[in-house]
Amino acid sequence: MRVLVACEASGVVRRAFREQGQDAWSCDLLPADDGSRYHIEGDCVPVLAEGGFDLVIMHPSCQFLAVSGNAHYARGKPGYPKRIEAIEWTMALWELTPSGQNKLGPSPDRWRKRSETYAGVGAAMVHQWGGEDVT
Repeated sequence: MRVLVACEASGVVRRAFREQGQDAWSCDLLPADDGSRYHIEGDCVPVLAEGGFDLVIMHPSCQFLAVSGNAHYARGKPGYPKRIEAIEWTMALWELTPSGQNKLGPSPDRWRKRSETYAGVGAAMVHQWGGEDVT
């Protein structure tokens, strides 16, 4: 299966799929943290336009999905109901447990550390979507 993991510089999900024999690639505006040759540095839109992927996993910046941004996003503004709908749908997928990610102290790269996918989450994605019976 050919997999694209868009908006991922860490390579966690890409590596998890490759370890299971999938032809997985990551794509991000930033270079790959692990220096992998299976990473495309640049905008994912042209990569998606080329096609040829059986599965695309996208990790948009959390500033567009995180509840923490609601303090700055007043009700009644265009798009607010859609944002709340997306958040509610996502939260209904599983019961969330505290991860400790939000306890990072201030630093110039805090945003990057908080956006890295945990290895266990990457493995769960492979288990869920990487099997041969994926339709």
